[in-house]
Amino acid sequence: MVFLCLGLVSFAQEGFGIMGGVISSNSQLKDFDFDNVTQFRAGVAYKYPIAMGFAIQPEFGYSVKAATAAVDAAELANFRVKMGYLEAAVQFQWGPDLLLLRPYVLVEPFLGYALNNSISFTVKDGPQWDTKDNYWNSVDRLEYGYAVGGGLELFGKVQLSAKHFVNSGSLYKEQQKLSDIPVETFVRKAFDNGNHFCGWTISLAFFF
Repeated sequence: MVFLCLGLVSFAQEGFGIMGGVISSNSQLKDFDFDNVTQFRAGVAYKYPIAMGFAIQPEFGYSVKAATAAVDAAELANFRVKMGYLEAAVQFQWGPDLLLLRPYVLVEPFLGYALNNSISFTVKDGPQWDTKDNYWNSVDRLEYGYAVGGGLELFGKVQLSAKHFVNSGSLYKEQQKLSDIPVETFVRKAFDNGNHFCGWTISLAFFF
């Protein structure tokens, strides 16, 4: 049994993996009370152990982040924004190898580019008043920030992690000419003070 366990443990081995998970994103913005919205992420990763419990893990994938907010106190209208990003990240891990498992902490800078979006303004108990898909007039495609968290690696093959991410840039991109359509008005009002998405990600990865 001891030799079998030793054969299964392979933290010292590098390798490719696939990952997936859920994203609970939010944004604390002025004049709005945003609620968390759960979306998803999927991609690939490459684990490269260094020494003394340190490892580097580049990741590349697609992540969807969203937030929804009541426009007024009576919640008669709702503003929702959803962005789909192609993201690249480099995860720096440290954790002791305990034979069958390895708990670790992580720090992760990331960079993303939005491929698509959906922004809507709806009236309660009424039709969808204004919806824009792939609307970029006042929305910045670029995102960048960092994440901190921790995880648990089993048998050197399976990783379960949770991390809190913070976007450092602004979702709002000011233009010289702006229209007064409802979607653009609320994007400008919500994000023009440098705010972006923040929240939690829970991921599961399998390495080969």
